[in-house]
Amino acid sequence: MELVEKRLFLHNSIKYGLCWVKERHQKKEIVNLYGRKLLNYYDYVCSNEYPEEIFNDSGITRCSKFRIKGLQKDARKKIAISLIKSGMIKVIDDNNKPANISPKLSKLYKMARIWFSIYSKTMGKNPGHEPILEKILKLNNSALAIEIPIWTTSHHPQTNNYLKEKQFSCISNEVLTGHIDLILYDEYDHSLVVADYKPENYFLRSLAQVATYGLVLKRILNYEKVKCVSFSKDKIWIYDPEIVRKVIPQYLNQYGNPNLIWRSILPSI
Repeated sequence: MELVEKRLFLHNSIKYGLCWVKERHQKKEIVNLYGRKLLNYYDYVCSNEYPEEIFNDSGITRCSKFRIKGLQKDARKKIAISLIKSGMIKVIDDNNKPANISPKLSKLYKMARIWFSIYSKTMGKNPGHEPILEKILKLNNSALAIEIPIWTTSHHPQTNNYLKEKQFSCISNEVLTGHIDLILYDEYDHSLVVADYKPENYFLRSLAQVATYGLVLKRILNYEKVKCVSFSKDKIWIYDPEIVRKVIPQYLNQYGNPNLIWRSILPSI
């Protein structure tokens, strides 16, 4: 039986359980690509060196606040339809099975559906992220880790004395923090997959958040082959994280041009 290792964090009074399966990171197809780097990253995060104080600083920007909002009526629906039609977003559900998608990746939504149903019945309420993610980590052997803390480093003078660059740094024009729900590897193309569980089924609203996680992880690991997945118990949406820098701004300009904080930050990552 594969061993799940765990480290508990308390960030802004919220518990996050970083969990990973070491054995899967050592598989020959990924160990030299990013498996070893990820294990070293977990060791660093679990050490006394990582900047835990920024995760408890209410003044630091959280990636979870990155939203696509402030647009004209029905704009998000129109944007989502356009992105899916163009192929920039691939959708997997009960009626749509795109070719060349890893079976282990494509079953994420069904796993979420099964365990959502089980926990809803046993708990008498809708389960949160934690039990669903923990089951996926244990049962999907392409899953590597859950609740992974990430952050960026800024060169701004006010942060230089309190957040130094480390081995796994990602530079941006503002310090950011976040927690990636789930990372997996895709055995089809050896890409690293950043996945976010969105039970509310609104993938586009949080696309900027998930894509930011993908962009930061690319820099932290110095590995370019990263893709993003948003999933619920009904669907999966797959996209390149660069979509948030190269494509989404065009739609924002078209449908209201809202002043969103992440629009000025992401070009600097």
